[in-house]
This record gives sequence, structure tokens and C-alpha cells, in this order.
Amino acid sequence: YDLVVLPDDHVIGRETASVSLIAYCDFECPYCRQAHASIGRLRTKWPNHIRYVYRHFPLVKKHPNAQLAAEASEAAALQERFW
Repeated sequence: YDLVVLPDDHVIGRETASVSLIAYCDFECPYCRQAHASIGRLRTKWPNHIRYVYRHFPLVKKHPNAQLAAEASEAAALQERFW
């Protein structure tokens, strides 16, 4: 099974990693924040084995600033500062 990485995805980790995680996240979501921290710990422990693919999924009805946060992160990405 090949992982499909889209052109606007943000990817950290090796393409040859044995595990690839695709996360659909909202910057205002506390559960997304916890998941991101957990994935960071896993990547620290196994840096060559985990590839992390981030995709925006702003829940604007629940988190009114999520869309703006996603757009701001894209501006940061243009400056190679997403991560």
C-alpha cells in the first residue's frame, strides 16, 4: 500500500519510514494538540521509522479561529517555518 502525499501536505520524516501517520488536525483542538505531542514523542524515540503527514482539518463551527490559524501556518510554510 503506497501512501499518497498531496502537494499541500506537510511532511516530516523519511519517505522510507516503516510507519506513516496522516493526521487531519485543527490548531485549536485540544485533542489534536495532545496527538501532535504524542506523535512528536514517538518520532523522537524512533526518528527513522515514523513519517508524519499533516493535513488541515479546521473545525470552524467549533473553533472559530481554526481557519485563520491554518492560513497563518501556510504563510509560515512559505517561509519554511511550518514545523
